[in-house]
Amino acid sequence: MTTPDRIPAGRAMRAASARVSRTILGGCVATMMIVLDLIVYSQLIFSGPLAESRTAGVAAMLSAYVLGGLVFAVLKRDVVVSLSFFGAAAIVQAAIAARVAEQLHAAGVTDPDAVGQIVLLACGAATLLTGLVFVALGTLRASLVMQLLPYPILTGFLAGVGLLLLRSGVQIGAHIDDAVASLLGLFDPATPSLRDPGTLGRIALTLGIGFCAFYLPRRVPHWSTFPAIVIASFALVHLGVSMQGLDTAAAQAAGWLIDPLPPGPLLRAPAIASLPGFDPALLLPVLPKIATEILVAVIIQILYVVSVELDLRREFGIDRLFVASGFTNVLGSLFGSPVMGFDRTSTLYLHNIGGGQWLGRWLTLAITAALLLFGASSLGLLPRPLAGGALIAIALGHLFNLSRAHRTLLPWEVAVAACVCAATALFGATMGFLTGILMAMLIFAVQYAQIPTIHRAISGAERRSSIIRERAGNSSF
Repeated sequence: MTTPDRIPAGRAMRAASARVSRTILGGCVATMMIVLDLIVYSQLIFSGPLAESRTAGVAAMLSAYVLGGLVFAVLKRDVVVSLSFFGAAAIVQAAIAARVAEQLHAAGVTDPDAVGQIVLLACGAATLLTGLVFVALGTLRASLVMQLLPYPILTGFLAGVGLLLLRSGVQIGAHIDDAVASLLGLFDPATPSLRDPGTLGRIALTLGIGFCAFYLPRRVPHWSTFPAIVIASFALVHLGVSMQGLDTAAAQAAGWLIDPLPPGPLLRAPAIASLPGFDPALLLPVLPKIATEILVAVIIQILYVVSVELDLRREFGIDRLFVASGFTNVLGSLFGSPVMGFDRTSTLYLHNIGGGQWLGRWLTLAITAALLLFGASSLGLLPRPLAGGALIAIALGHLFNLSRAHRTLLPWEVAVAACVCAATALFGATMGFLTGILMAMLIFAVQYAQIPTIHRAISGAERRSSIIRERAGNSSF
């Protein structure tokens, strides 16, 4: 008599256990992607002269992410979403950080700690302005305003950003200062160091990982494809390092692993605590870059939200997401974090694997909080080719969209997109975006000039007057 009652109870327990397991798996995979983004973008922004400030940058990003996750949990309670940092905006913020660092070195400020704090304040100012724009757009229900930008301009600009990300990905993955100069130096016999087998191996591996991370998820559209690429790349590099007899420190020195992070907690005072020593004049030369970063962040946020809504066939409320992302960036600006917001990849993982359960979101926040409180020295085991390959995969996605533009755009529109792409890649994101705006105005002027002034001329033969007038000769006047 008790057997039929126990069978449904057993099935319910197994079903609940399966849901929890899938949610935990989804949270772990999403966390893997988020932590990878965090390390990649910290390597991108805090590079070259700012490399010694990378620990402060990672601490700022982790603090901002934890607080931002709590903001999303409060303001966006109707649906489980995840947030992360924007790669296309990070490339602009890297330019802002490098420009501010140049000004400081020109002024004689060379202390790494002082330079790092001022750079964090400058990045925080850019993030603060971006957050305020996000809040304004969401509050005024004008979040989709950037859709007014012509599609050829948008496609060309993002493709140009993709080329910049491609260059940065090779530099990070191969541990070289300038990817273009290094590649050209391969054919120069006067620079034999650039033909080092280790450097060539890292370049090849970085490009291979980036191509696989871009191509295989599209070829095999399963949630496990991208994590499998990450795990396989991690294992491959560490296997090669161990076969060479290198320990962790030697592998980091040789450029196979990212630079080590110090042991212990990464909690730091917010960068805004150093505000009294900040000179606002440092922001004047980078104001065009800050404006570009704001526009790029708005575009990326719209694309992410709309694409996830189409993939999951549900509405997420773009205006409310903009408000939540805006307040997230306002809090993140206190630490000097780069721009972040609603993330496409990790949100899709949470929903496709774990069914969008709340446990997945809290698991992600718990892991990032643990890295902040107990230390993130284990992240120093991340291979450089994997970090660079992640950027290359993003870059290839933008370039792929441009390559498909000829299917939907007219030939002259494809030419416009190619011009904007070239301007962005050669002269930077700011000049590329300004070129796009000018070309958009030109497109509008040309198309508007083709509209006839008089749409229709009506004669008396079509519409006759109801008033009978006397002939001019019969008038008594």
